Amino acid sequence: MQTPVTIPSVGGSPADIYLAEWLIAVGDDVRVGEPIVLIEADKAQVEVCAPVSGRLVRIDAGPDELLSIDQVVAIIESG
Repeated sequence: MQTPVTIPSVGGSPADIYLAEWLIAVGDDVRVGEPIVLIEADKAQVEVCAPVSGRLVRIDAGPDELLSIDQVVAIIESG
């Protein structure tokens, strides 16, 4: 089953959210709750964690890319 990784709402509603850094790469195994990407909003970095355990099979956003809340930035395949 494929599960999207989405950008959460962070502290209120920041004007701009940027992808700061991927902490894993396509093909890496992840565990639910493991930080996989850093986003930056209002000069603070926030970790986005894996919603499920599995393997990262796709990344759809890169560093410094402007993001929106609920945007899909990656896909994890589980089971």
